[in-house]
Amino acid sequence: MEKRDLITLLILIFVLSNLIFLFSYKSVLYNKNFYEKQFNKQGVYAEYNKTFVNDEHDGIMKFLLTKKSSTGSESLSQQDILHLNDVKKILRSVNYYSYFIVGIIGLLFLYLHYIHKRIIDKFLAKAVWISGIINATMILILYLFSRNFDWFFIKFHKILFSNDLWLMDPKTNLLVNLYPDLFWQEMFMRIIVITLIVSAVFVVVGIIGEKVIKKHNMQKKNHNI
Repeated sequence: MEKRDLITLLILIFVLSNLIFLFSYKSVLYNKNFYEKQFNKQGVYAEYNKTFVNDEHDGIMKFLLTKKSSTGSESLSQQDILHLNDVKKILRSVNYYSYFIVGIIGLLFLYLHYIHKRIIDKFLAKAVWISGIINATMILILYLFSRNFDWFFIKFHKILFSNDLWLMDPKTNLLVNLYPDLFWQEMFMRIIVITLIVSAVFVVVGIIGEKVIKKHNMQKKNHNI
């Protein structure tokens, strides 16, 4: 394999692997039904009025995912608001990274289609199943680390946040009551499951696709002979 071909393959595997995880993460983040089920399962609806919970959640999500400058809530503490500002910065960075990945994919396919046609069939299927295996392996390793979820949750926050605002008191901070630890554990497990399912689909589609392409190329070669 030529060096240029190898670099192209590695870049394709990298962006497809990222795409799998970003899809899994966003499919949960934007799933309103998931939040409502968790509010019911974790007893949040039992502790607070359902309308109040839904209104607070909607305000928080609009603040985090749009250009809104506040949640519009009068029930959140100053610590809640400061922490949400930190979370918003992280989500914004993830969004920018998502745009970057999509842009790289678009440029890569243009390159493969118009400049490097001879390897697009050969590499695309291979990159698909390899990226699926890589993501499945990485997410399983991450799952093993998260078996002790309290430890994992603390490490996760210490890595992402430069302050201790995420350490909240249920008596004074509404945020930790709306989204208790078990809520985040359920969300994390949902992302893991979706990632594994999508990774498995990538592996199956990639392997089948590679075999079909090889068979097609062989038939084409024999026909030319």
